[in-house]
Formats: sequence, C-alpha cells, structure tokens
Amino acid sequence: MQRDIYSLDGVYFALCKAVDSAVALGSWIRFKEGNHLENAIQEIYPRDYQDYRSFSLDYAVVSFLSKWKGLTTGLDLEREALTRFTTAEASCRETNFRFKKCAITTSKSWIYSILHGASRKIAKLLGSVDLSRVEDGYGWGPGATLEISRRRSFVDTKMCELPITVSLSARALLAKTIQADLQWSDTLLGTRPEGPYSLLKSCFTLSESSRIETVPKNAKTHRIIAVEPRGNAFLQKGVGDVIRDRLRRVGVNLSDQGRNQRLAQQALRKGLATLDLKAASDTVSRELVWSLFPYEWASLMDALRTRKAEMPDGSTIVLEKFSSMGNGFTFELESCIFWALCASVYDFLGLKGEELAIYGDDLIVSAKAVTELSLVLQFCGFEVNDQKSFISGLFYESCGKHFFNEKDVTPCYQKSVLDSELELIRCHNRLMRLAFRLSGGRCLDKVLWGAISALRRMSRTSRTHCIPFGVEGDDGWLVEYSAFPFRRSNPNEGVKCAIFKKVPIRFPVNEKAALSWSFRRGIATETPFAGYISGGRDDTPIISSSRWVHPTGEFSVLWG
Repeated sequence: MQRDIYSLDGVYFALCKAVDSAVALGSWIRFKEGNHLENAIQEIYPRDYQDYRSFSLDYAVVSFLSKWKGLTTGLDLEREALTRFTTAEASCRETNFRFKKCAITTSKSWIYSILHGASRKIAKLLGSVDLSRVEDGYGWGPGATLEISRRRSFVDTKMCELPITVSLSARALLAKTIQADLQWSDTLLGTRPEGPYSLLKSCFTLSESSRIETVPKNAKTHRIIAVEPRGNAFLQKGVGDVIRDRLRRVGVNLSDQGRNQRLAQQALRKGLATLDLKAASDTVSRELVWSLFPYEWASLMDALRTRKAEMPDGSTIVLEKFSSMGNGFTFELESCIFWALCASVYDFLGLKGEELAIYGDDLIVSAKAVTELSLVLQFCGFEVNDQKSFISGLFYESCGKHFFNEKDVTPCYQKSVLDSELELIRCHNRLMRLAFRLSGGRCLDKVLWGAISALRRMSRTSRTHCIPFGVEGDDGWLVEYSAFPFRRSNPNEGVKCAIFKKVPIRFPVNEKAALSWSFRRGIATETPFAGYISGGRDDTPIISSSRWVHPTGEFSVLWG
C-alpha cells in the first residue's frame, strides 16, 4: 500500500463534519475505525432523495475516497480483476454458443430482425475495406507493447528495435507496410533500399498471445488490460481510426464526450435513459462480431487481433472475446456495435427522431426503447449495470458528468495518496472546483471551506505558487481573488503566476525513426525531435517556474 506524506484524516473529517448528515457521520466513523472496505463499497441511492442539496452533499462525501489507493480494504485487487475477467470469458463462451446455434426462442424471434437491421447499418456505415485509408491511421499509443515496457515506450524504440513481435496472421501486412516506407526501412536496415526488396523473417518474432496485466482502477478492483504484440498494436490502430471516422457520419464523435454529458443533463425533461454496461469491452464475443460485421471487415480485424492470452500465472488461454482493452480498435468496435443495435431498435419501435448518444459503453437512449434494447443487449452477451443505469427519477449520469434534477452534482475523487506537494495541490483544486459546482456556479460553497483550509495548512512550502480560480491546470494552488498573491501584472497580458513545473527527462532519439514517424503522421519538418525525446517516466524533478494567465469571470466569485 502507498503511504501518505500528508494525512487525509483532517481533510475528510472537516468535510464530513461540515456536511453533518447521517451518511457523512457513518462514513467518518467507518474511516476512522479502519473499516475501509465499507467506505469503498458504500453507495447512496438517488431515489431516496428529493432535495438536490442533501443528495449533492452526501454524494460528495461517499464519492471522495471511494477510489483512494490508501484504503486498506483487505481485498486482493488483482484477484478480483482476474475473477471478473474469467466471468466475462464464460459469458462470451455462452454468447458464442448462442449465435452458433441461433438459439432464439419463438417468443423472442423479433430479435432476429433487430440484429439483421444492425448488421445492415454497420455494412452501410463502413462500406468496403480500403486498406490505403486504414494505413493512414496506423500507429501506436503511449502504452507498453509485448516486448517494450512502459518506461521504454518511445516512438523511435517502437519503430526501430528488432525483432518486432507480431502474430502470424498480421505479419504479411506489417511487412508490406514497412517495405512501402523507405524512411522506416532505412531506419531498420541502416541503408536506404534501392529496387525491390523484402524483409527477412528474422526481423519479426511471432507471438499469437497478448499478455494479461492489471492496472489500478479503484479501491475494489483493478482493471484488466491486454498488452498486445508491437506489430499488431500498430496495425489495430488503423482499423480503429477508420471506424472512429465513419461513426462521425452518424453523429457519434468518440473524440468528444460533450454530447453525452449535455444529454445526461437534459435526460429528465427529454425522457431519456442513461445506460451503463458491465465489463462491456470484455464481453464483445467472437461470434457477435462475425454476425454483425461484413465478412471483409470481420476478417481484417480477426487477422489483426490476438486470439490467445497469457495469464499472470503463466498459462495461456484461447480467448472467447473478440478483443479487450489494450487492443487498438476495441473502443471503436464496441461503440459501433452499440450504435447499430440502438439504432436498429429505434427503427423497430418507430422512434425516428429520438435522441441517441453513444460513447463506448455509455449509452443515452429514449426511455421508450429501454425494455427492448435491454433484451437485445442481453442476447448479445452484454449486461446492463442496474446500479449505474438510470431510466427514470431525478438522477442521470454519463461520461463522468452527474446531474440531479438537471443540476451538476459531479463529485470529485481523490485517487492517489498525498505523497507530494503537487498531489496536495491537485486534491485542493478538485475540492475548489467542487465547491463551485455545489453552489450551481454562483459562488464557492462554504461547506467545503473547512476541508480546503485543512489542505492549505498542510503545505510545507510557500503557498505563493497560485493560479486564479477559473483557470485550467493544477500547477499551482487554485485560489479565489481575496487569497491571490498579486505580483506584476499587465491588464493586456493577464496575471503572472508562480507555478510548479516538471522538468522532462530527455533521451537521445533515433533521428531516422523520428523523421519516419513524423512523415507517417503528416508532420512536415526536417528535425521533429531535435536530437532528443522526452517522457517515459513520471518521477521527474519539480522546479519553480511562472506563466501568464488571463483570469476568467469565475475569479471574482466569493465564498457563500
């Protein structure tokens, strides 16, 4: 367990004392007595509240430490995550069997028409496979791959370190892509090819398995991710990019959560429901994808995915799911499936013109469609999370924004332990922004003043590193006008603020690889990395610096 340099006890006590409700009192007693498991699993139910104020305050208390890494719950978080993974695999196995046997009862035969309509929508949306368009999206994210750790996951390392791990089914496409890129080939071979050539098989290491790992999620469980072979991850991102682009044509923008958040606020008056699914990315089964997607698309994705997984105990399993988180197209794939199923249910029910918003497994649909949609999702192997789905009542939430009677009650979560001054500042700033939300954006709610004051008193360095309230960022204490240490300022330029800044660690870069990457991403520059590349580590030095900011109107709000 990580340890605090700064204790959260006084902060949480001040918060619970100020709220002064039965929920807050119970939360503090459990926390103080060390019954952290109860703190982690504690929930309140919106249906038990009619008053916005009471709900928002209790919700803030219950949520604040629900994901805190300092909770000693006694749970084996990795084991909890692996159990859920195994459960999801069992669910996918049942779904695969159901689709193979076409096991729909006569009373639910209408589901056939829903699935058929969904497959037609996906076929129309994606069209035929255009490999030149898929190639435009090839690339890597910042994460690790099968043979390159997170600390070494630089672009140049991923491009030029040999051999490259890839599955047999994806090797030919990867080799073809590299051979068509003279700059990349030069990086690998040390000489620019002239005339026809092909890469040796020794440039690649075959791997048919991803590696299952767990990463922190909350105080109750870890999150499962699949670390993919480097070559597969590169190609998968191209498919994801095409699906993401196509979904924009039907109003699904996976680069912006704003529409889901706005509709969640309007759900009460528009008769909408916000649905959340359990382990959605882990329950996209193989047969579901083959049933809904055109053959050439399913075949391409099947060639690029890994069909096996190496478990933490060293065993290898054949995956019942089509792909999991870590695969470069999983998020886009599940979004496309949910859009098609929802839209097909709308057609079946004659709900043309009703609002529909999709972002991964965050679904916002007409409340009139929930019954039929839930049955379709269940047949397809998905499970609606009843605790996080809201069909009626005053509370709705989607994509991280929570609303009660159309008022923002989004809580703040303190996930990390307070092990540095910067983490202390981040915790303080989260509570400052929460204080503004709790007042409906009119002032800073005094109920949080005690907790915020406790954090300010805990600082072991000068609190002169401040930024005006309303400004984005956590590189300084977010403070109101009356507490801001004004220095030299210019009305035309803004306010000069002292801040903390991380000094990036610089590593020598393989300039050929960096240039090749720049060309692939459409960055026209001769020296894109100027000989060095930054990143790869979180434990970078902290120094004092400054920046000019333009205060917003929120800077003038008062405590009230």
